[in-house]
Amino acid sequence: MQRQIKHTTSEEKLNDYQRFLKALTTNINWVNSILSVLFIATLYLTVFEIQIYRKTIIHWGILTFIWFSTGLILTPLTSSFLKKYFDTNSFFLQLVFNVVTWGGLLIYAFMATNYYFPSDSSKSITTKIIKTGHLAKGRYGCEEPYCEVVINRIEKQLFFPCDFKIENYNDIDLTIKKGFWGYDIISDKKPTNGEKNGI
Repeated sequence: MQRQIKHTTSEEKLNDYQRFLKALTTNINWVNSILSVLFIATLYLTVFEIQIYRKTIIHWGILTFIWFSTGLILTPLTSSFLKKYFDTNSFFLQLVFNVVTWGGLLIYAFMATNYYFPSDSSKSITTKIIKTGHLAKGRYGCEEPYCEVVINRIEKQLFFPCDFKIENYNDIDLTIKKGFWGYDIISDKKPTNGEKNGI
């Protein structure tokens, strides 16, 4: 009897996923279209947001908190609306939609305004490279070199062109500007001062 109950529950969850995907891709009306475009567009914006994050001195925990808390706050408020247009009672799927869409939009807007509207003044700092490495090679990319530094007590990875030999350097000069929301952004970086090979 217990096995039968578990089987039914599993099927109900599966149907929720199927209805959710169907609403995103096939059951299209103007409301579904707007929601689907927002969902997909925010996934693309997240890619650009990652590039901005690489140049912004901010702890990843702050962004994660904003991202997930936005979804958690909005999910109870939008539950009946999403149930109507996505035909799903699944709290998890509604949470995923709200985190990705509204959380993603808020994070991108926050990071983009901070990055694209900095102060005019800048400062230069020199910091020590504590670690170097390469990202795993993608299907069409390269093993992107990076170094790890500490700026304002925040560990940060800085990335370089594919053929750059970052492992030859000990230090890096950074040009820093204050972002619109007060979070520093890296406007320029230059490894310098004492290469390991003594060049």
